[in-house]
Amino acid sequence: MNFNALIELREQSQALHARRHQSASDAYAQGLKFFEKALQTQFQDKQALKSALELWFTAMKTHRQNPKASIGVGYIFMILGDRVQAMRYFKNAESIQPDSADAKLFIEALSAPVFAVKETSLQETELNYAQTEQLLVKHQKWLKTQPSTKPVIDSEAYAALQERAQKENTLLVKASAQIQQLAAITDTCQLDIQFYQIEKAYQLTEKALRFSDKFIVLAEEIQKIENSIGPLFALLKQNRAQALQVLEQMLDHCDKIADQLDDIEAQGVSISLLEAPYSQLLQRVGLLQENFDEWA
Repeated sequence: MNFNALIELREQSQALHARRHQSASDAYAQGLKFFEKALQTQFQDKQALKSALELWFTAMKTHRQNPKASIGVGYIFMILGDRVQAMRYFKNAESIQPDSADAKLFIEALSAPVFAVKETSLQETELNYAQTEQLLVKHQKWLKTQPSTKPVIDSEAYAALQERAQKENTLLVKASAQIQQLAAITDTCQLDIQFYQIEKAYQLTEKALRFSDKFIVLAEEIQKIENSIGPLFALLKQNRAQALQVLEQMLDHCDKIADQLDDIEAQGVSISLLEAPYSQLLQRVGLLQENFDEWA
């Protein structure tokens, strides 16, 4: 028998075993750092939690007789609400180290009646998540059937725009409250994305309403000036000086309207609704000025 070869083989085996132990210890230590990082954010940092889980799995694979890594994996599953998987890894740790106080503590905690309530709470959370998601998806489908939001001056169209804004706002308030409740116990990233898209649509509706208010006021001002042109023609024949004073005020008013239209257009909003009535107003005011010149 070649004893030297056996001794060398044993030394190689021991060295390999030592390297595996060291590699497992390193993976466990790195996983612990990521777990502590996740803990600082009350487990909102999902990437850190995922990294901890992957490293502890690596530690278990490299060194199967590592109870700490198994307890760590079990604890993460407990955080995620997977009671069955958590119990599996805690029992695995206990089988590796029967006197492990941590393993016993977690097994007892999971076996306690309170966890039956927590399991029910998990089901309720999943149901609430599904209902919230359904609410958002249904609203997104409804939005696709609606015309694009833009300013209006017609009273019926304005009322419809107000109704749409109210519906969107009601949905956002309800969904926001539900997402906030869910965010405290589960990942709501996908819901947040859907909520953001709906919120952007609501902001466009609100913008259309704001500019509709401005357009309605300007349309009324344009009509008011239009209505005063006829009487001003009559006044011109009676009292030119007084009529000239009124005309100057009218021209100032027209300039202010033009400034407001320019400002609206500068904000990227079409003023096409008021272009025709404003152009008509300018034509009539121009005709009025010509009459003033004739009466000079």
